[in-house]
Amino acid sequence: MKAIALAFGILILFLGFVLVAASQSVVEVPPQPKQTKADEVISPNAMGSESLTVNPNLTAGQVFKLDYAFRNFPQNYPEDYIIIYTNLTDPLGNLTQRYIIMIPNPQNPYQWVKAPGGDWNETSVANLTGIYRITVFPEVSVMNLTRLTVWVSEIIEGKTLYPYSYMFYVSIPVVGAGVVLSAYGVLSKTRRAKRVRREK
Repeated sequence: MKAIALAFGILILFLGFVLVAASQSVVEVPPQPKQTKADEVISPNAMGSESLTVNPNLTAGQVFKLDYAFRNFPQNYPEDYIIIYTNLTDPLGNLTQRYIIMIPNPQNPYQWVKAPGGDWNETSVANLTGIYRITVFPEVSVMNLTRLTVWVSEIIEGKTLYPYSYMFYVSIPVVGAGVVLSAYGVLSKTRRAKRVRREK
């Protein structure tokens, strides 16, 4: 009985220490990029609009990106490119004009794609906090806009997680039980068999 109690005590102690070690396991969650919609406008016309304007409320230092969709793409256009202009007006009224260049997609004559060139990549950084006015318009009137969206990019800070911390509380009674059984196995007295005298 003494040996059995000691063996079980050591086994339970080992299990308790395993639970303690597992409770200290760490999972590092790296920083994650996140995009939030700051403002969006949909053309009220079924065929789209020649220009669209949004008024996002931005904070200084925020990175924002424009995303827009078109209704029609001109076919048999005499030029091999189209310029898309963007007017950016900051909260103080300072106007900056940007543009990108679009060319026909060789694999799809109904689609135009962004080409190298232009003076920006539709991404910018807000230099002031406040309401901005952003207007996008193509140089070709038949290339109507159906949607204009402003996305704000941010980085969610990483975290240090302890997903198995609850095991520490489970390990306390387990270790306690192991100590009690081990102590019982070590300290308990061994019973000796009584000698029986036989009468001659």
